[in-house]
Amino acid sequence: MGALPPNPREGRCPSTPAGGMIPPAPLIAFVAEIFVCEVLFVVFQDPFVWVIILFAIFTFGVWGFTFMKVREIDKELLIVRRRANPVRKSKGAVNEDHLVSLQKFMNIGYALFANLTACFPLLGMLGTVKSLVGLAGNMAQTDMTVDLFFSALYTTLAGLIFAIAFKAVFDSILSPLVTHNNNEIETYLERNTADKRQEVKVP
Repeated sequence: MGALPPNPREGRCPSTPAGGMIPPAPLIAFVAEIFVCEVLFVVFQDPFVWVIILFAIFTFGVWGFTFMKVREIDKELLIVRRRANPVRKSKGAVNEDHLVSLQKFMNIGYALFANLTACFPLLGMLGTVKSLVGLAGNMAQTDMTVDLFFSALYTTLAGLIFAIAFKAVFDSILSPLVTHNNNEIETYLERNTADKRQEVKVP
């Protein structure tokens, strides 16, 4: 039988003691050290993981911008909620143009956030294909072959982790707020338009 290929992580991460058992006290520190070592190994080995990380930071910024617009709309609608009959723009309570502008930015931000979230699995697949293309050209070099194989797996994993996190957590927070604010704004605008028409009819 041929010799096994060398482990690309050998010498980089802490190993289990010769006895195979770790005392309970330093177990948490040992696991944390292994985790940090593996994360740093993946990040610094494959630059494409940095692309996914930077993309995730930008996506989080878009989410924060949209959430900020949601809060600004809440402040505007708070005046409407406190009154049975909404006060018109001319009386200075609610600036209708400003409210519509905030709604526009909120919807644009949310649409951009949703589209960016959908791109994470595609980025993971793109990183995988990039690594596999490199793998096909370096089959003779065992060390590089193993590294490219793990790089392909980790880019896919990174894309899926960020996609799940943004969709399951951040979108679950933002989506109901955006829908609720859109419904309230439409109700307010329709009621305000009806009041203006009624005023015109009154002699």
